[in-house]
Amino acid sequence: MWGRRVTAKFTRFAALAATIAASTLSSCRTIGERAHVWVVDPSSTATLPTTETTVGQSDRSVPRVRLAGAINETLSFCFAVRAGKEAIPHPDFRVAPLASVQGKIDPSAVTLYRMHGVGVGEFPGWHIRSIPPRMRNRRPLDVLVPVRASHGGMPSTLLADDTYVFWVDIAIPKGTFEGTYATNIELLSDGAVVGSVDVQLSVWPIVLPDESDVPVLAELDHRALFQHHVHFDASAPPPSADDWSDHPRRSEMDALLLSTLRTLQGHRLTPVLPELSPTRKVNAAGGLVVDWGPYDAVVEPLLSGRAFFNRVPLRLWPMPVEGMFSPQPDTTRRAPGSTAMLDQYLAQCASHFEQKGWLDRCYALAPASSSEAVRRFAGSVHAANGRVAVASRGFPQDMRPYGWPDFPYTDLSDSVDIWMPPAQFYDVEAMAQERTNGRRTWLAADRPPFSGSTLIHAPSSYTWVLPWQAEQLGAQALSIGRV
Repeated sequence: MWGRRVTAKFTRFAALAATIAASTLSSCRTIGERAHVWVVDPSSTATLPTTETTVGQSDRSVPRVRLAGAINETLSFCFAVRAGKEAIPHPDFRVAPLASVQGKIDPSAVTLYRMHGVGVGEFPGWHIRSIPPRMRNRRPLDVLVPVRASHGGMPSTLLADDTYVFWVDIAIPKGTFEGTYATNIELLSDGAVVGSVDVQLSVWPIVLPDESDVPVLAELDHRALFQHHVHFDASAPPPSADDWSDHPRRSEMDALLLSTLRTLQGHRLTPVLPELSPTRKVNAAGGLVVDWGPYDAVVEPLLSGRAFFNRVPLRLWPMPVEGMFSPQPDTTRRAPGSTAMLDQYLAQCASHFEQKGWLDRCYALAPASSSEAVRRFAGSVHAANGRVAVASRGFPQDMRPYGWPDFPYTDLSDSVDIWMPPAQFYDVEAMAQERTNGRRTWLAADRPPFSGSTLIHAPSSYTWVLPWQAEQLGAQALSIGRV
């Protein structure tokens, strides 16, 4: 199951040109009037849609969706289904080819998901200040589960008077001719049609690139992913955090991770695994031995593009140093030789990345504890290899002129290669000057009103605006944090 804001909404900024319209038809294709089907916008309703007034469909009409988009774009819409006074047994969907005088688009380009609500507790302050109470949704529809999934997909029976909401992705494949295409999505019960949605798709003579101009970094915690989706019983205990090559459920874990990464990359995100590291051991002589085998098995297909259907490699990748330089309040309590061990590890990381040809796209994220910690970290990284870019979540400008009287300003221009501050500290002029001086500037998603947001509390438009905001601010990349 996937989070809607990441896999089907966040990267839909190109779909601003797409429109969803509903019209009534003179006849209905349903048999026995057993299902009511209507188009919905789940982001515009505060509760689960239970009536057809959302789009104004009557009980005897077939909803029609009109979409327009470019070649190599994925468009989306939602529709709801409600059984009448009788339950609908053995429901299923049938999708006809998208037909046009110019040709056809195979039904495999259409993917259906069932939408599930997610419970929301307390609302953050920005939400209370900006969202009216009538629009607050304590159970927004956010999780997508493929309708063919064994759990959470299409139920075995659509219960009477219950409402089910479905999300539809329509991918316009490369090689598609421009023109107007039409199809219908039919709801079946024991093979008989009990409801349908007509879809009209206008394809423009424009081909979208496989990558966004501004890379969008999406950090994936592979450990949390495994814990959530893989059942580890007594015979197959949880694996090592970074090496599951010998685990009994290896194939299941590999497939899950690859599917997740492909989904994110397919929606023009740049998925990275900041928690993944090579295994490390200390030998009898006190030296550090790093085993890159399991790490490379995961990373190499991502950076070569072999892991993805479009064969496009990831443009950015973190050097596996996060967690190795966790800030300690008292540096005197470090184990003897630990600093030298860290330097050994950095040197081996830089050497391995150079051998693989990954240095130009890698970055080493500095700890966010203090300016001195950033300086020490950068010194160690640059000593290992000056081509490794040090990224910092801090910002270069002195905040005292902005009314922050006790701001402890430290000039880190000689240490930091990439600035990645949250939006509220992304000063356009300061960042432009940094780019002039040869440094890169990335934008980290913040909270409203400083930036858009991917939080579950945020309306859809708050998510859609993020790439536009990054471009407007001159950011060379955008980070949305953990997904």
